[in-house]
Formats: sequence, C-alpha cells, structure tokens
Amino acid sequence: MQVQVLSVPTVEILLQKIKELNLDGQDVLSKYSIDDIIRIYNGIGPDRFPEWFRDFLTELNEIILPAALIHDLDYDFGGNWDDFYASNKRLGDNSIKCIKAKFSKYSLKYWFYLAKVHVFVKICNKYGKPGWNYKSC
Repeated sequence: MQVQVLSVPTVEILLQKIKELNLDGQDVLSKYSIDDIIRIYNGIGPDRFPEWFRDFLTELNEIILPAALIHDLDYDFGGNWDDFYASNKRLGDNSIKCIKAKFSKYSLKYWFYLAKVHVFVKICNKYGKPGWNYKSC
C-alpha cells in the first residue's frame, strides 16, 4: 500500500490534527502556504531516502505524522545549530503528544512508539544536518 503523502487532503487533515493536539511549533505553519507545505512535507525520513522507503516509514509511523510535518517545516525554515537541536527535540515532544493521544501507557504500542521516537530524535541529531537550512544569526 503506497502512502499518498503530498496531497491537499492529507496535509489538511494533519494541520487539523496539529491544532487538536496543540503541538508545539505551530507558528511555523503561518510562514507557509498550503502549496508550500505540500511541496516541503515528505512524511517520515529525509529527501535523500528513496521515495519507496519514505512511504514505508511513513506508513509504519502514521501516528506521528503531525509532528513530522512541523519538523519538515522547521528544517526548511532553518536557523542556527541551536534551532536545529530545538527542532529535533520538538519532534520528540510533539510525537509523544501524538502517542499519548492515541494510546494508554498500559498499551505495548505506547512504549513501542516512545522507543521509536527516541531513536528518531537521535538519528535526526546525528545525521540531520545536511537537510537543515542553516542560517547564521
């Protein structure tokens, strides 16, 4: 099953979910039009991953897609290295909000997704700099 990441309905649903969950970093949304968001947002994984692999990761981690959208926009908007690490931390914090909204802490899925998010943040911190729009301040 192929995930259709770059579509208006998908992005609009994610924008609604971001507001419902009151995710951090929503201010970045106002800097982009819906067309810009569709162009920038690519689901889970960097642009340098093959599309089929990003589709696979996106489908496996559907629960954190609202957090991933903010993260993609953060990376596009960019900033200095402190902003880079703050963006990755926000990905983790927002993903946790998504997980808590979906699962009870008594569910194995809750703990499974928390562990995956921890790994994702570490991967972004270690390997995400090529995708960051660095701006010296």
